[in-house]
Amino acid sequence: SGGAHHFRFRFLDLCIIFGKIISKVCEGFNSGEGKYINLPENQMSEIKLQGTDIGTFTYESEKVLPDGTSTVSSFVDIPVTTQTQAEVTLNTTTQIPELKLDVTGDGIMDFTLAPNATFDPVTYLQIMKATINSLDIPQAKIKAFNNRVDNIIKSIQKGKISKAELKAEKFKKVLEKKLAKPDPKKPKPKKLSKTDAQLLLDMLNKLLDNIS
Repeated sequence: SGGAHHFRFRFLDLCIIFGKIISKVCEGFNSGEGKYINLPENQMSEIKLQGTDIGTFTYESEKVLPDGTSTVSSFVDIPVTTQTQAEVTLNTTTQIPELKLDVTGDGIMDFTLAPNATFDPVTYLQIMKATINSLDIPQAKIKAFNNRVDNIIKSIQKGKISKAELKAEKFKKVLEKKLAKPDPKKPKPKKLSKTDAQLLLDMLNKLLDNIS
């Protein structure tokens, strides 16, 4: 096949770690700018990613064949936190890149994503649920938050985008209320922290940006 790959990243949310050689190529990144790396196909399987910030990342790989033709595989606006780890692998059957995502950084891959040139709100929200599940808060609170996310997913699947937006806005109000409260003198364990509330709020804002 002998195709050379170009990898392009946008947003300052990920560093690239090639295999065992940790060579971070984050220098010179500006949000919104891309960075190109050319890799021979046999090194493709060695691409591992580590989140360095909270936000989303877009990843594109372009496979250029010797005759000059190329195919692009895109993963658009995938949510990422500092715990997120991911690796890019080539599907052995289709030879199309897949993105394996470990949302909580526990070494277990939570999602295997196929390329999608457009934002996929349902996948995004399922990743958000995995993020909620990793928070150090009571199970009842996790369940309540997940129910809110599930209800947004249901509206999207029914094509009722304005209803989904409304439900996301209601969830945002809950989080904004938390952020507006003064910090307690003695933080209680297992309480939703302002950092986590802000993380979920940012995720909802990004969702609304993409579906509205």
